[in-house]
Amino acid sequence: MKIGYLKPGILLLVLLFSFRQDLFAKKRITSLKCEYIEAPLGLDVQRPRLMWKVDTSDVPSRQTAYRILVSSTPELLRQGEADIWDSGKQKSDEQLVSYAGSTLHPHTRYWWRVEVWLNNKKVVSEPVWFETGKFSATDWEASWITDGYDKDYEPSPMFRKVFDVSKEVASARCYISGLGYYRLSFNGKAVNDHALDPGFTDYSKRVLYLTYDISGLLRHGKNCIGVQLGNGWFNEQTPAVWYFHEAPWRKRPQMIAEIHLCYTDGSKDIITTDTSWKTSTGPLLFDNLYVGSFYDARLEQKGWDTELFDDVSWQHAKLTAAPAPLIEAQKMPSITTADTLSVVSVNCISDTCYVFDMGINTAGVPRLEIKGERGTRIRLRHSEMLQKDGNIDQRNIDMHLRPRNKREIIQTDEYILKGEGVETFIPPFTYHGFRYIELTSDRPLTVADVKLQTLRMHSDVAEVGSFKCSDQLLNTIFDICRNSYLSNLFGIPTDCPTREKNGWMADGFMVQEAGMFNYDSRNVYAKWVKDMIDTQEANGNVAGIAPTSRRWDSNWAGPLWDAAIFIVPSYLYRYTGDIETMRQVYPAAERYLKYIETTEDERGLINHG
Repeated sequence: MKIGYLKPGILLLVLLFSFRQDLFAKKRITSLKCEYIEAPLGLDVQRPRLMWKVDTSDVPSRQTAYRILVSSTPELLRQGEADIWDSGKQKSDEQLVSYAGSTLHPHTRYWWRVEVWLNNKKVVSEPVWFETGKFSATDWEASWITDGYDKDYEPSPMFRKVFDVSKEVASARCYISGLGYYRLSFNGKAVNDHALDPGFTDYSKRVLYLTYDISGLLRHGKNCIGVQLGNGWFNEQTPAVWYFHEAPWRKRPQMIAEIHLCYTDGSKDIITTDTSWKTSTGPLLFDNLYVGSFYDARLEQKGWDTELFDDVSWQHAKLTAAPAPLIEAQKMPSITTADTLSVVSVNCISDTCYVFDMGINTAGVPRLEIKGERGTRIRLRHSEMLQKDGNIDQRNIDMHLRPRNKREIIQTDEYILKGEGVETFIPPFTYHGFRYIELTSDRPLTVADVKLQTLRMHSDVAEVGSFKCSDQLLNTIFDICRNSYLSNLFGIPTDCPTREKNGWMADGFMVQEAGMFNYDSRNVYAKWVKDMIDTQEANGNVAGIAPTSRRWDSNWAGPLWDAAIFIVPSYLYRYTGDIETMRQVYPAAERYLKYIETTEDERGLINHG
């Protein structure tokens, strides 16, 4: 073969290899998100950030330009039309762009897609959507409601409302905030299995609401919405050294909700919380984040959240004031049950006392299945350690609680049986940190009568990174670290899931980078920065924990903890491109620096913290 001459077959192979990008590469746009969320419901941002990724398989390819189209329907997008906003072709490799179209309307679904140019070849995404909620307090037609009791009354309030669906429903939404926590159901079916919504905030400054698509839960004719409220951080009744029982926002649990019905004929109905709602209490006699939940199953009102229930003995709800001037959409993921752990071993202390080993130390709640006589009282106590005699040891977690009575024991749930076959108890509106569970009964029982599991809980953050190597010890250490991180991610990054559950700022930022390597926790930290802003006092000082309960004396903590207002936003920008959080915190950070100047001595040094 002469030099410079290739046989036709070889030449074809060379051409195929040279143009492999066009022939073999799979170029597609993935991970389309709005405000770092896929298909968000109830968005309350007028200039939402739109973002995407480009998947080019194994072939390197660079984005040279993009074009974003936003329309009122997906059909318009498929035709290449944008009746809401067209960014035009922008020469840029940016993949996080703020919406810059006309003013968005509340309660509206918008469709968008992105076109990108990869080495001058255009690739088009599929249409995706985001849906707006309420942009301000004035968008709410509903009123805040509560019952007739004061903040020291312990039984949990329940609310119900029967309403008509008179036509064929095209879509239905429920916008709701229930403080401290709520459980929502329609026609007897639970909508949210997240017992710790909405997220913890300084309730005197801002509260969070959530949006649910309830289109498939309604039927033609009579329907019923049921809401049960828990105390959470909003009404911390048991004193502890962190003074949340003295928080300025503390009140009896309260709620606000709207149901928006859009019919196929274009008409709409809105059901709002008002004094026509009925309220009562039931089997949940006490709930507390430090202690636990006390539940008397004999007091259950079967069917209370269905339309056929007779609520003649229930009282009408009462109007109450909004707790805060700001009500915002919750954009961070809810706290949810991640997985279930089974018992590793059981130690029989006596025929009325058993200690269950759940295998690992984690955060969550027990799931108890039990059969016994009506009126049997079961107590579940949770610990991280055991005493030498095999019983549980709570000495490392009970030092900060200041109980009002003998019943208030750290991490303790109680259940009284109704005596109707196998009964299931999952403590609502609380969570614990534990490995061991002590089960005691006021009458003898056997292990055969009991099935106990652990429901592991944490903020529902997606896994984005992993690590594995040939050394099993390092792999085990890594898994332990991830479990510890998740066990302290409950709407805020906490110091421990046992005795405090506080958002200590130094504890939080020290593990933030490691956490963000492994999990998509961006929206948790962005919300936490707002909590930091809300802790700032008039003189510019910020608290060592966020949210905080009252005026904070941080002389012992000082700038090491306060530095979170600089470090957390900087990591958010570094790892997710989130510059908006920096903009939000900048005025507070500036005021803090001016405050720190006032604490300097004559040498310009800070002598505290």
